[in-house]
Amino acid sequence: MSFPKCGICSFEYSDETGHRVPRTLKCSHTVCSSCAGKLVENCAIECPLCRGITSDIVNNDVGTLQKNFGLLDFMRNLKVESDVVYVNSPPQCKTHSYNLAEFVCIKSDCTAEDKLMCRTCEEFGKHKGHQKGLLVEEGMKIRKKVGELINETKSQKELIETHLEKIKSVQDSYASNGDNYKMVVNGVNLHFESIRRIVDEAEEKVLQALRDKSESATDKVDQLVSNDEFDIVVLNEYIEKMNQLLLNPDSELIGKNPSLQRTNFNLRIIEPPKPLTENDVLLPTITLNETGSGQQ
Repeated sequence: MSFPKCGICSFEYSDETGHRVPRTLKCSHTVCSSCAGKLVENCAIECPLCRGITSDIVNNDVGTLQKNFGLLDFMRNLKVESDVVYVNSPPQCKTHSYNLAEFVCIKSDCTAEDKLMCRTCEEFGKHKGHQKGLLVEEGMKIRKKVGELINETKSQKELIETHLEKIKSVQDSYASNGDNYKMVVNGVNLHFESIRRIVDEAEEKVLQALRDKSESATDKVDQLVSNDEFDIVVLNEYIEKMNQLLLNPDSELIGKNPSLQRTNFNLRIIEPPKPLTENDVLLPTITLNETGSGQQ
């Protein structure tokens, strides 16, 4: 019995989690996982059948592509039918070997260990008067129940596989060498670069104000220093002149008495600017909002 095959590699699809699970592209075409892995590039696949683009394949992982569940169900049913290879001829009765055990005792309270029975068992043996069913029909009932259990179990398995893929996707997002992690790190770097830029701009503004204040104060102090140095020179000359006068004898001092007058000096005592301290620098308070931009 032939199973559906991949249109790219012509190998039969796998109904398990192997490398030939049928995966559906956005264009609705289906390829096996193996071919999808060879076609994916830059998180996208160009369908070789129609050239349609399937994008947003996380980390180039084709396991994130949707499985073709309809095709998987069809293959499961096909496999159940193909696996039913058995000899359906009734065995010989263990008690009456000359007969075939064509029936099964279905009496609920039957205590016999062997439930298979032949016509002789039905009429004269331990199953006399017991309700019976055809072996083939009862076997088919059991096979149907087993098939339902298999399908139910496989559905549960599919749920677990889907859940596992989701967990692995989350796991990959936290890997330090993964694209998601690098993207978050880049966002953090940009955030703090923005903070540093705001702080640098505020610092330069304060330093410029300090330079302006220093330049203004320096010009004023330089002028005061120049004035005081000039006045000191003038006063030194006057003191020297008076000291020379003291070298004269009294007789001459008497004659020069009229010239002994206070110097007509205009004393210029101007209060200088206060010394520079940390209090002269106005440091701004910077508040960061949620976007990382600053307010002063």
